[in-house]
Amino acid sequence: MNTPRNMTLTEYRQAMEQFNQTLQEDPDGLRHVPCGTMIRTKTAYVSVHNSPFPDSPCAGSGQCVVVEIPYCPVCESEPDERGCLHSLPQPLLSTEEQRALIANL
Repeated sequence: MNTPRNMTLTEYRQAMEQFNQTLQEDPDGLRHVPCGTMIRTKTAYVSVHNSPFPDSPCAGSGQCVVVEIPYCPVCESEPDERGCLHSLPQPLLSTEEQRALIANL
């Protein structure tokens, strides 16, 4: 599993679900079924990018979350320590409310 980079939360969840399908519970933890190796985790710092500017998608409020990224030390390289998730900012007003506000200026 890789540290998320330039992914939406939905894309990251899908990648996690796909990776989880390759795991099997073991008395000692989780085992990677394709090779039989025990899964390790790496602590990663993931920035939340929610820029309202389409030309600057890697910007945001400075929010960062700490997550444990699972990976197979035999089949995969160690995940990066840093990554980012992109979320689309939600407008405070609907399009109609924005037009009405502008019309009344």
